[in-house]
Amino acid sequence: TADTYTSYGQGWAHLSNTPFRLYKRWVHEGGIATPLVVSWPNGGLAAGDIVHAPHQLTDVTPTLLAATGVPALTERAGHALPPHPGVSMLDALRGGDAVDHDLFWEHIGNCAMRRGDLKLVREEGQDWELYDLAVDRSEQHDLAAERPEVVAELTAAWQVWADGVGPDL
Repeated sequence: TADTYTSYGQGWAHLSNTPFRLYKRWVHEGGIATPLVVSWPNGGLAAGDIVHAPHQLTDVTPTLLAATGVPALTERAGHALPPHPGVSMLDALRGGDAVDHDLFWEHIGNCAMRRGDLKLVREEGQDWELYDLAVDRSEQHDLAAERPEVVAELTAAWQVWADGVGPDL
């Protein structure tokens, strides 16, 4: 019940995500950066390597399909299925190059997208912020005012994605 709910609170949530900004309600790095541990002894993975290429949950299914050689479903019960979002991580996990692809998020009105090292992020009701994660992974230096053309480009890409996945984003 509501009177027995316990949590360690906002202060501890911020601390547990240090050095990243915010936590699991937001799409700043503190809310989305999560390690993934992968083990497959006979899968040809680069043993003990750390892959730094960014991926997200939508990349897990394509990775599992590639690893097992199972084709993605294209129809079910006579109805065409949309292509699965995401890309396989398998080449990167085997020591090769990661597939370069845009990443998108929306969670309770908080929005973000990442293209390469550039990340566009917005808290609900606020202006877009822009960060270069190669030099500012903790999102402390908003570049939006300095690079409005990049903000416009990434905002347009985010909106195309949002329009494709849900009517209310």
